[in-house]
Amino acid sequence: MENKFKAEGFWFPNVCKPHYQRYIRKSQDAEIMLPYLRGRKTVIQAGGHVGLWPLYLSRIFKEVITFEICPLNYECLLLNANKINITAIHGALDRRPGKVGVVINDANSGGHWIEQGETIQAYTIDSLEQKPDAICLDVEGAELRVLLGAIETLKTCSPVLLLEMTNKIEYTGLGTKEELTGLLEFLGYSNVGARGKDQLWIRH
Repeated sequence: MENKFKAEGFWFPNVCKPHYQRYIRKSQDAEIMLPYLRGRKTVIQAGGHVGLWPLYLSRIFKEVITFEICPLNYECLLLNANKINITAIHGALDRRPGKVGVVINDANSGGHWIEQGETIQAYTIDSLEQKPDAICLDVEGAELRVLLGAIETLKTCSPVLLLEMTNKIEYTGLGTKEELTGLLEFLGYSNVGARGKDQLWIRH
């Protein structure tokens, strides 16, 4: 346990000590989706971090499927979010299945992202063969790539989307905001609100 600490009942990587409380508060941003949900059976979430988002979502949905790429974060996630309706996967979501590399940000436990490589297993949302009511992504600029692997799911299920949309997408070289927005609008999605960096999109 030398590489992690416990505060307010949750485990965090040591790098979180100065600001762990913001992660606790941020998980409640998911409530912005509530008025727009057509169902509350399944949510797919990526960027599971230490499990606070999946834990909050588990109170709303019957089933939570969450992905986390950082090994230490994943350890904390399993400790914090050990619930029967949470399926935690140490892997990534991407535009196609296979292997991807992982860039670990030593200064920010929520700032890791994927790159070309063979570090970890990647999945597509379409390959999960789920019918999600919502998809929540905080994947440090890989949102476009993840949604490119979810086209059929988006067309057939029209899940509510809660996406972190920042300039990180250009920084990581995983796409552009314009490409992401263009894809969403092409699929019939509209931006109906925001909470902090998280943008809410629904399909009409």
